[in-house]
Amino acid sequence: MNPRMRPVAWWLCLSILLISAPVAAAQEQAALDQAVERHFGDRASAGAIVAVLLTPEGEFSRVAGATGSRGGTPPDRTTAFEAGSVTKLFTGMLLASLEEEGVIAADTRVGELVPPEHPLATAVADITLRELASHTSGLPRLATGGPAPLRALLRPGDPYRGSTAAEIFEALTLLGDEDVVGRGEFLYSNLGMALLGRLLEQAAGRSYETMVAEQLLLPLGMANSSFDCSDHAGTVRARGHRANLRPTGNWCLDGYAPAGGLVTTADDLTRLVRRGLAGNVPAVELSLEPLHRRNTADAVGYAWMLRERDGRTLAWHNGRTGGYYAFVGLDRERQRGVVVLASVSFSGDLLGFDLLQGAVSPPAETDFGIWQAMLSLLLLLAPVLALGRLNALRRAAADRGAPARCRLHFIDTVVDVVLILAIAYWVLPWLVVPFVLWWVSLLASTTLLVAALPATSRLHWGLQARPLSTAGLVLWIAVAVTMILWVLRW
Repeated sequence: MNPRMRPVAWWLCLSILLISAPVAAAQEQAALDQAVERHFGDRASAGAIVAVLLTPEGEFSRVAGATGSRGGTPPDRTTAFEAGSVTKLFTGMLLASLEEEGVIAADTRVGELVPPEHPLATAVADITLRELASHTSGLPRLATGGPAPLRALLRPGDPYRGSTAAEIFEALTLLGDEDVVGRGEFLYSNLGMALLGRLLEQAAGRSYETMVAEQLLLPLGMANSSFDCSDHAGTVRARGHRANLRPTGNWCLDGYAPAGGLVTTADDLTRLVRRGLAGNVPAVELSLEPLHRRNTADAVGYAWMLRERDGRTLAWHNGRTGGYYAFVGLDRERQRGVVVLASVSFSGDLLGFDLLQGAVSPPAETDFGIWQAMLSLLLLLAPVLALGRLNALRRAAADRGAPARCRLHFIDTVVDVVLILAIAYWVLPWLVVPFVLWWVSLLASTTLLVAALPATSRLHWGLQARPLSTAGLVLWIAVAVTMILWVLRW
């Protein structure tokens, strides 16, 4: 090249770089915005989402929705969300950290750490910590005995609250050799990961929560992350919503915290992703090593899910609780990282992988099955039931020859209508069915019930000379009220 042309060439290259960098950054931001809109969409009318994308071109964020239930302040990167099973990454990294320090070995057997008052079957006692971390222990997904199944049945809206480490150990004693049939194969287990965290407590003599805070959260700069499930943990917390956009309460995992109890922010998880991309944290590095290959494309490390795509390894994990969704992903070859936190319990993996891979996938279709279509008839059933009872009470009050009715029939109708509307509120997919129909059903039912009051006031409290029928009505009312209370705990 002519020496006189070299400065021109240098200036030309510099100009191209100066122009292309902002263009590339703008494209990444646009792709992030479009992906959130495509996959979260109408859910922003109820919940909140914070998505962060890290690329060589920079760091980009997108927020949508509000922290309250259909209102409140917009979220930001310091808003707190339940991380769900993303917590398992910290349990795996804690094992790696303690292994690095020489406190415990990954090949340590469960039987060496479970307190002696909990005798174990041989196959259960032989499971190693490495197998727990990689979901190859053969343990079931959830405890099949003890108080856990009953607690989930009685309190489905917060199924782990009140659980303890001792309860987890006791659940193991109820398993026989024949129950550990899938050892060596990938079988995702919340029980196994909760057990791993509590066994690390036994090995180190300190609580799991304290060790995660001191050995992982503090060094990573995750100052706003904790296992405090309350709404007053020092950060603004987004209100959780079920998949059908109805608001719901927080999950407190207590004894099962190592499997999904972390409450965190997008800023904090972004710090983890940055360190994971930089490769300068020994515990993170060890946890990313593949321990078990599920198939030709997928493997698992210390809780990290590893997926081979186009010659690259994508490390990721998702999380989902009753009211929240979370996703963390790393593509170290391309230096891309993703954090997604949402206060709606939806299937957001397509969003996470689209951002991680720079892909464009169509949004997942809202599943509106035949049973949900049939349940939509509940919105019609409530006022129809109220209308039928209104006519029956009026006939009974005006004509002694009409079938006997009493005030308990009116109370029974009120309770039945409330039960029907409560089930519809929690079950119907309000992304498909307009929620205004619920209010129409409520208004129509209430109007008909109020219209029945004058006729009801002229009737007796019970059925005259029919004590068994009266007792049956009282019993059903008690059962229906119990069912209402159970539904409200969803």
